[in-house]
Amino acid sequence: MPYSKMKLAVGIFVVIFFIAISTAMFFLLKEKGTFDKRYTFYFNTESAKSFNIGMPLKFSGFNIGVIDNIALQDNGTVTMAFSVNQDNKKWISKESVLTLRKPLIGSAHIEVYSPTGSKPLASGSTLEIFISDDINDMITKLEPAVNKILNIINSIDSITTYIAKEDSELMMMLKNIEKFSSNLVKD
Repeated sequence: MPYSKMKLAVGIFVVIFFIAISTAMFFLLKEKGTFDKRYTFYFNTESAKSFNIGMPLKFSGFNIGVIDNIALQDNGTVTMAFSVNQDNKKWISKESVLTLRKPLIGSAHIEVYSPTGSKPLASGSTLEIFISDDINDMITKLEPAVNKILNIINSIDSITTYIAKEDSELMMMLKNIEKFSSNLVKD
């Protein structure tokens, strides 16, 4: 009989363990929003460059959605599908504008700009996206300053090269000061 009781105890333990793990997984997935209703929206671009599935959509710095699908259309354009949950659907309206941000530091994301108080857009609608290349924009803005700095460095190099020549005015003046001071010491 002790063998039967042990089998029963192990069986009960396995069942309780399985129920506990399943319950914990359910609550974890529920907290992550896995079971929340999702609303899908679309936008079109000329290229899928810089986009990827799972890329976040942010509103005021908060993640509100992700890109779920990227598809190449017959006309050569790319259609992206993104989804948001019920709580974040209010941030997607007809007046919403999407902007691809590729910051110098950090990962690329899509920024959602939407006026407050706007009526939410129906699921399945298409929005417009603008692509902002922060790195290249910054390089373009810094290019004139970099050119000026390079000109200054070239000028300093030319000046120091000239001054270091044996027949430069500074070198001649230093030689004359040396002769004058040596004559003073002799006298």
